[in-house]
Amino acid sequence: MDRNDRFDVFTYERYYAHGVCIVKEGDNTVYMSESNDEYVKQVYPPDPDMVATQTTYFADTLTVSGEGCFLKGWNVEIGVWRSYDQNGDLIREVNKDEHYPIPWIEMITHFRVNDINVRQIRLLRRTLDQDSGRYLWALTLKAPYGTLDMALFDAATGELVSRKQTQIIVS
Repeated sequence: MDRNDRFDVFTYERYYAHGVCIVKEGDNTVYMSESNDEYVKQVYPPDPDMVATQTTYFADTLTVSGEGCFLKGWNVEIGVWRSYDQNGDLIREVNKDEHYPIPWIEMITHFRVNDINVRQIRLLRRTLDQDSGRYLWALTLKAPYGTLDMALFDAATGELVSRKQTQIIVS
């Protein structure tokens, strides 16, 4: 984190519309918004890069209050997320990958081995299976109308735990 980083209020107010400000910074698309007592800046690199960054800023001082990374399109937090006090001192650090030892880019290989392309994933989340105590990647996949296609992968091994398609009644 750059201790001198400040939220760009000028750009935010200049391009603000409908609750958000969207601007380009080089090849990246930047979304800025206001949430509670802070500003939020999310930087999305161009495809095929799948990891975006988020920085939050104190509304009164415009200094960094937190930062981390997430998977574009699914908002799954990955890596280390940090929180800072008003002086810029680290007050908390949370490793979102603690129970997910296989890096995201390697998990894609496990998905492909099981005939799942990343572009098929509609919903992606990390979860703890209470029965087995295993941490899992839970995927909801694009499927024909009236069908729900879900897959679960073990976070520690990359193994496909289950995949099932369910017909749902659409009325």
